[in-house]
Amino acid sequence: MAASFLLEEERAHWERGWFRESSGGVTSKLLHVLRRLHCPNEAAASMERLLDEEYKGELLQSLNELRKSNILCDTTIKTEGKDFPVHRCVLTAASPYFRAMFTSEFRENDSGFVELKNVTGAIMNEIIQFMYTGKAETDSSSAQELIMAADFLMLPSLKLKASKFLEGTISVTNCLALESFARQFNCDLLKQASVSYKMENFPSVVKTDDFKSLDFERVQDLISRDEIVVSKEEEVYEAVIIWVKHEVASRECLLPELLKCVRASSMSKYSLKRIIDREDLVIKNPACMKILIQWLRAFLFQDYVLLQGPRLCLKFKETVVVLTGGHRSGSISTSTTLGFVLATKKWLQLPMMPCPRTRHAAAVCGGQLYVVGGFSEIPLCCFNPVQNEWFSTEKNLPFHPHSALVALNEELYLIGGDSDDKRQVRKYKCNLDQWEFLSPMAFSRAAHCAVVLEELIYVMGGHDDNVCLRSVECYNSANDQWTQILDMNNARKFSAAAAITNGKIIVVGGYSDMGFTRIEETCEIFDKSLNQWSLVSSPTVPRAACGIVSVKSAVYLFGGEDTNNPVNKLDSVECYIVQEDKWIHVSTMPENEGTVMRNMSSMTSVLNKRNPKEEKVFTSYLELIEDSVKTILLWIIKRGSSQLLKPAFSLGWLAWEVVYKDIVEDEKDEVITTNVWVRQYWNDPRFSWNKAEYENITQIIINPEKAWLPDVVLLNSAEAMSDGRSTAARLVVKHDGNVSWLNPVIITSSCVINITFFPLDDQSCELRFGSWSYSSEFLDVHPRRESADRSSYVENGEWTLLGVKSERRLLTYDCCEGEFPYVTYHVQIRRRTLFYMMNYILPCVLIAVLTLLVFLLPPESGERMSFGVTVLLSFTILLLMLMAKLPATSKDTPLIAVYYASTFIEVSAAMGMACLMLRFYHPDNSSAPIPAWIRVCILNYCARLVRLSTSAGRVRQAQIVQEWRQVKLRENRGKEQTNMTILTDNIFRKEDADTMREEWRMAAMIINRLFAWIYLITIIITLAAVLLKSPRFRKGEF
Repeated sequence: MAASFLLEEERAHWERGWFRESSGGVTSKLLHVLRRLHCPNEAAASMERLLDEEYKGELLQSLNELRKSNILCDTTIKTEGKDFPVHRCVLTAASPYFRAMFTSEFRENDSGFVELKNVTGAIMNEIIQFMYTGKAETDSSSAQELIMAADFLMLPSLKLKASKFLEGTISVTNCLALESFARQFNCDLLKQASVSYKMENFPSVVKTDDFKSLDFERVQDLISRDEIVVSKEEEVYEAVIIWVKHEVASRECLLPELLKCVRASSMSKYSLKRIIDREDLVIKNPACMKILIQWLRAFLFQDYVLLQGPRLCLKFKETVVVLTGGHRSGSISTSTTLGFVLATKKWLQLPMMPCPRTRHAAAVCGGQLYVVGGFSEIPLCCFNPVQNEWFSTEKNLPFHPHSALVALNEELYLIGGDSDDKRQVRKYKCNLDQWEFLSPMAFSRAAHCAVVLEELIYVMGGHDDNVCLRSVECYNSANDQWTQILDMNNARKFSAAAAITNGKIIVVGGYSDMGFTRIEETCEIFDKSLNQWSLVSSPTVPRAACGIVSVKSAVYLFGGEDTNNPVNKLDSVECYIVQEDKWIHVSTMPENEGTVMRNMSSMTSVLNKRNPKEEKVFTSYLELIEDSVKTILLWIIKRGSSQLLKPAFSLGWLAWEVVYKDIVEDEKDEVITTNVWVRQYWNDPRFSWNKAEYENITQIIINPEKAWLPDVVLLNSAEAMSDGRSTAARLVVKHDGNVSWLNPVIITSSCVINITFFPLDDQSCELRFGSWSYSSEFLDVHPRRESADRSSYVENGEWTLLGVKSERRLLTYDCCEGEFPYVTYHVQIRRRTLFYMMNYILPCVLIAVLTLLVFLLPPESGERMSFGVTVLLSFTILLLMLMAKLPATSKDTPLIAVYYASTFIEVSAAMGMACLMLRFYHPDNSSAPIPAWIRVCILNYCARLVRLSTSAGRVRQAQIVQEWRQVKLRENRGKEQTNMTILTDNIFRKEDADTMREEWRMAAMIINRLFAWIYLITIIITLAAVLLKSPRFRKGEF
């Protein structure tokens, strides 16, 4: 039976009206069949639908072959001089862009070609290939162009495919650029992939040039996100500094806003100290310093909470013990790394070390695990828990086995070991990647153990190649000194030690002989407060060379070896409960690691855990016991610590210390304003408790409004001074009754200003702190140090702080009995002279020099007096500026005032000299002969003095002419000669008048030059005399 079938494509064409019904014939019958196929109700019940999947691909391939052969092509696409013949129907079906072009009245609909200027020929070829066959080729260099063209031509499927291809090319160097590209062209999946990549690789991305070129808004958005993955918050801070320093001039003002996005609650206090010590961008910016002060408050005061919490990668934590390397059975070294979750007692498999290692030392520093020395090809390697990777150093460092490693103040201390010098101690600065040698130990040691207890390093046991040791040494990093303390009860090497609660150290196991034949089964504890070693319960399984860690009030032992079968290693884990003095078995190691990582006490860590299968990060361990703190506070209140009552006991002492931050002095009002941290320390017996009864809590922090405070105030205050109760500062109360209060205050005190040598002056002011109510019988106030702490001092633009000395004095009052102690701080400050030299001294010198122009201007100009008046007016304004700066009540006359007065007199004298000179230049009767005394003094002597030649010869010439005229008159007696004589007399009289006028003017010019020299010498002598009067000028201290 013959069967008719309709392909899906043909049915779609029919539904769109591509087939038109015609009259009669085959077409009418064909349409009848098609309608029956399309309308199931009219078709026979036995009709069956057939579909050929291969036909679709063959049809598309045939269409593409027709295009390549330019068969039935009805339009042409032109790009970059290259033409592509195509079929309109195919382009119309594939792209809404071409559909709108070919179905509307656009020029391309009639011209027979389409010109695309923004698409290259190679990209257009791939696009046409995709529209005909659904296939296109691209690479990392052309994928972005393909996406741009697909977006322009409205081909979403091609755009999506190209975006997915770019997702596989994302790297550290291009993730930011791809994110920007994806945002511009609405590639959501590509944008999400780029954002996720930059979040997960944040520390590496911030080092690229693309990050340094980001605008402020994108950087702020990036560092504000919770999702960025860092091993420590300091990496975010470093990213901010990198971005700002790339263009410091334009970005420095944006630094405060970016610092607000840094989560200081996740940073180390040592990192904040490094910022203060080294980062000028922060400490020189007042807005940044305010933010930094807020961060410091969060560390100083536990009840001060920052609004921003930790990021997700640093947020959820769980205590995990990490074990690295060691011996398997048969003395085979291993590179295995395991994690033991204390809460669940489960084991985690962590990445293996770069190479096998045994007899090594390990410690946690700066959130990372450092493994040093031992028998290994690599001397030092480091594990980053966030990136879940090991890193090794390429340095050729001479590390040795059987050494001890501890971490203190984010620095590593490598102690002893099997080497030529077993006494050596080295310190490693992790942030600088630098090693330095410290003071050596008193004893040679190897296979010893070391712990950190209350900022001190204790080293115990070991051997010196001859015997096992039981000696103990203590190292103080503050002064780089070793001190020998009480020996242990038993000598031991390869033992394990850890610091536990209540200031104690526990030492477990080890070998007691040099032959590895006898294990020391005992366990002993050192009590620092009693300076005593005591034996306690021994582990159920004696062991040596084991790992140890102390968490809360429990001590865990891992693996090790014994003498029964030293080749086979132990796999048991025991726990010592301190309060119950007993050992219990808690777990078995999944793989026998044997001598795993001695000195495990430094491995107490908290691993970041977003979920059990994700990466983990180390951080500090902290536990707060709120119920016990509340109990202590209630107990103190019951003992009557009321702030309103005077204590009925003697406080005994009050230690006082000032930390200077800023100084501002006001000469006009004779006061000094000081921004300081005031540190007060005293002992209040009512604030003491037995720490053993309250969960071993040694200190609490309380609000000062709830406690009694000493009424120590500034005795020479220039305004009302608050006692500080309203500030955010809190009292730190210790269990022995010692109370400390670090209070920030701004104080204004009176200060007698000695302005004799202003502005080359040094000032000495006093700050006197004492009590109004308590005499020395109840309260003894004394400074903690001889000088104030200037470590936090911020340089002032006007004053230099030379020093602050402190001393204790006694004061008596007529109204009260007894002596009242007080602390006096002598503040020595020096004025910076550049500002005053430029604004007070130099203008005055210039005015004095400009006055010389009075003698240089031509007398005929008539501008001498007006110029002098202008100079006097300018000098008056300068005098008003000086009056506004200096105090009106000062007992001393400043040198600058003397200089100003002298200069004012000299300028006024110059005006008088100018008037006298003009009087000679324009006399009342210029034809009158000059007096003889003026002729002798001025035209003769003064002219020689000022090196100015005169016209005295003209006078003698006039006399000769006069004598000649008289002779001629006697010889000629006619009338004509008489008339000629009269005419000649008039001419000679005029010449005589001109000669006299020139002589007066010559005298004026000589006086003018003489006065100019006198004035110049006077102002130079005045300036030199004033400057040499200042001691600082004579010493060259400006």
